[in-house]
Amino acid sequence: MEDHQEMIDTTTSRPLLHPVMQSEGSGMTPQEITIRATFIEVRRLATAVEKGERSISKVRKSRREFVSLVLKHGPAELLKNLMFQVGAFYRTTDGNLLFFRDPDHRLYDIEEKTFERYLIQLTDNVTGLRHQWLPRLQAWVRFNAAEVTTHFLAYNDGPDLNVIAVNTFDGHMMRRKRGGKWERVPNGTDRILFLTPPEFLSPWQPDFENGGTGKDLDWLGSLGHFADDGPLSIEDQRRLLRVWLLHLFVPALNPNHPIPLHEGVTGSGKSVLGESIGRWLTGPEFEVMDLPSGDAAKAEESLKIALCKRPLVVIDNVDSPAAFLEDFLCRYATGVRMSRRRLYTNAEEVHFVPRAGLIVTSRDPHFRREDVARRLLPIRFQLIPDDQRRSETEIRTEVDSRRGRIWADVLTELARVQDAWLDLKDKVKPSHSLADFSVFGELLATSELPGSPGEWRALMQRLETAQGRFTTEEDPLVELLRAILPASGVLSDQPVRDLYKQLRDKSVTSDLPFPVKGVGALTKALKNKRPAIERALGIRIVLDNHHQGGEYHIAIARVPGPGAPRTEGGDSGDGGDSDPISLSENEAGVP
Repeated sequence: MEDHQEMIDTTTSRPLLHPVMQSEGSGMTPQEITIRATFIEVRRLATAVEKGERSISKVRKSRREFVSLVLKHGPAELLKNLMFQVGAFYRTTDGNLLFFRDPDHRLYDIEEKTFERYLIQLTDNVTGLRHQWLPRLQAWVRFNAAEVTTHFLAYNDGPDLNVIAVNTFDGHMMRRKRGGKWERVPNGTDRILFLTPPEFLSPWQPDFENGGTGKDLDWLGSLGHFADDGPLSIEDQRRLLRVWLLHLFVPALNPNHPIPLHEGVTGSGKSVLGESIGRWLTGPEFEVMDLPSGDAAKAEESLKIALCKRPLVVIDNVDSPAAFLEDFLCRYATGVRMSRRRLYTNAEEVHFVPRAGLIVTSRDPHFRREDVARRLLPIRFQLIPDDQRRSETEIRTEVDSRRGRIWADVLTELARVQDAWLDLKDKVKPSHSLADFSVFGELLATSELPGSPGEWRALMQRLETAQGRFTTEEDPLVELLRAILPASGVLSDQPVRDLYKQLRDKSVTSDLPFPVKGVGALTKALKNKRPAIERALGIRIVLDNHHQGGEYHIAIARVPGPGAPRTEGGDSGDGGDSDPISLSENEAGVP
């Protein structure tokens, strides 16, 4: 009777789970309450046996095995055994240690605070848990738990897209098999495991009854007040954003991640569109983030953590130079494996492949390197007229009201892509260095208008021109070349050193900065920036070192039309280079 009374007293007035672990019906269950009472009771009995206050033979038979377990291996072993009644432990190849909790179908990182608070509720203990039991539990999971693959926003079973699943952020998913219907099923169904920090995200459900027509997704894209002052029309930019958004949900076809760049003056709505996309995707708690300032390593670390914790990151008003940013954007867009410091540790690292979407907004971007530009979707915004301006509160309210319908539109589009993929995958071809993105866009275009991929391929050409324009927009070398080229656009074959002298003299007379330090540096710049310069000036550059002494010569010819044609090899990555001879630093005269 005494033991029974203690069990009752410890369960009557305790709070349930920490708020961030609660979702629909996911408060501490009767089974977890029983586990809590059992753990407390068995620890008390084991302490009494250790002190000689009680003989183990006098312990109730139902508790005797547990008491022996504590005496032999400690409370951590008891806790682990009891928790198997309400979930399972897993580890991932990236080093994450996880607990799948059956009542809410969620995966929790057992090295984060949310799980620690859960165990505090489950054990009614803080000191022993933090200093002994939890570290022992983590050590066991690291070396003994089953290894699994986890997913973040979306899941594909493989490159054939037989199954697509999308996380609903509440311990469930929307899952569809090819040719079937979307179903809402618990996380963990068919061993599909989504890991999502619940405190950042709001659950969603598709409103197929009122949505699914595509109109609400189109409305979301129409929130941008796009400029029509470049190679990409307003409709082009809306279409690129739409394809980019849908591409997030097809990770099997999305190893690389183009980055939409929202560029425009204050009052053009560039940040509002980024926030609206995030608000639809993750809920009303979404906020854009500033580029962290100060120490570059800490700033980069903050971005990596954000990309791990959220399905979408919007970095707002990136207007000041940041030394690390260009390399970071290239690594992110290429989908390379990154490392970051594990939370709550000083030196331990975890590795991850970024799957979150990334949008950057800027009034004056300072990351115009050629290899960066070819990974951007340059979206230009113009000032919103006063008579068209809406309050942010009004826009947010409408995004929230349309959220379920937008999700229905997205799922409908994904279903159409999934059903068309097997028939079309051998027919769609890369038409841009963003090969996977261009293939996915052509797949969308072809499934909408069968047999008509030409319009999308033309858009990819215009995108390449826009990327080249972005690279050269503030490049003094381009302006100097424009100034010294004759009206015919033809520059006869001559040594690069002669061109260097012309450019240097022009910089003096025109008060333009001279961006290179010598003939070798000019040669290297012409080779590295050639595709962008050719597109910006509508010319063809030929560099040749097959001359006496290996001195480089240059010839320039005008290309008819609004821009230069694609250089050979332009689909391969960082722009083509028709010169078959690589340029070493010694050949270029670089010390």
